[in-house]
Amino acid sequence: MLSGMTRRKSAHRFAVATALVVAAFALAGWRVFGFARWPASGIEALEGERLRWVSKDLGPLGVTGDLDTADVVVVGDSRVAHAVHLSITGSLGIGEVALVWLSSATLASLLEPLLALDPPRSVVVALAPLGLVGYPQNLAIAETLRAPSVAADPTAPPRVVREWAEREQVHLESAGFDAAYAAGTVAWWLDNHRRTRRAWQQQQRWLDTAGFDARLGHRVDRVRSILLDPLEPQLWQRAWRKAVNVRGSDATYRGIVAESRTDERTRGAARVAALLAAFQARGWRVACVRLPIDPGLRALEDSTGSAQVLEALPQGLGLPYRDFGGWPDATTDGSHLHWRAADRLTRELAAWLREDLGWGVGAAQASR
Repeated sequence: MLSGMTRRKSAHRFAVATALVVAAFALAGWRVFGFARWPASGIEALEGERLRWVSKDLGPLGVTGDLDTADVVVVGDSRVAHAVHLSITGSLGIGEVALVWLSSATLASLLEPLLALDPPRSVVVALAPLGLVGYPQNLAIAETLRAPSVAADPTAPPRVVREWAEREQVHLESAGFDAAYAAGTVAWWLDNHRRTRRAWQQQQRWLDTAGFDARLGHRVDRVRSILLDPLEPQLWQRAWRKAVNVRGSDATYRGIVAESRTDERTRGAARVAALLAAFQARGWRVACVRLPIDPGLRALEDSTGSAQVLEALPQGLGLPYRDFGGWPDATTDGSHLHWRAADRLTRELAAWLREDLGWGVGAAQASR
């Protein structure tokens, strides 16, 4: 009888060992044949934002991280959200970091509300041709932002926000928007309010682990994506059926950098320069960067003189400026960095701020 039990245990160990070996070979095969080939290799490095009104008359801002306590605030369009990994910034010696961004927004619309914040600290401004002129991709959402909204207030009860959404949908339809489009717009607001209110409620707890949980989750996702290159069901359509396309942003940016918009870009640059001078006058430390994009899109952006306009902006104010140039095989669509590239960018940006500009943790705290 003992002999039979011993044989069964041996068989069980053999089966487990065999399964582990097969799994190891399968993983090795995946990395050899799938790594950097399958569309999942370009999974976007994106952390969700929370809309908030900075004041009664200014806002909203899309915020990732804790804007109220951040030592360094990175400002720009959606490229910022894809480029900076908050899950690792805390270990890079520059203090706490927050991102302020909205897709296709003008830099002026993002910078102006920040002037209402206290105390003065450090701001990194991501310059791009888009930030000088903006791109109204969602006119219905722009219409809902004509005045401060309860949908951006996490303390507002869901019932109040639903009532606002019903009224807003009627307004959008009367303004000429398609009924389905109007319904989708208010549904976006309702979903955003649920997420924002949940985060706010978590912060009210006596022991709040929400921030730790979010950063740990993002860190796990980052490591898993960098090392294992996974395909996940929720990313199937975006990362599998929609292959990486480094020329995917070209059509949009041809219109943004068109020569017919040169005067518009010049006016936008002047407005940004005036706001950056206001930050300096209030005691903020200011630096400007140009985030890396695909070399093909970079050449398109620079084809009508945008590079000179963007370089002249910080030079005229005596501000530090870092141009990261074009990075091949680093984006999902030519414009937005994927996980591995964002990991690299986050570290290089932090090293520049810490070592070249002296924006270390001690210096950030001393400036408050």
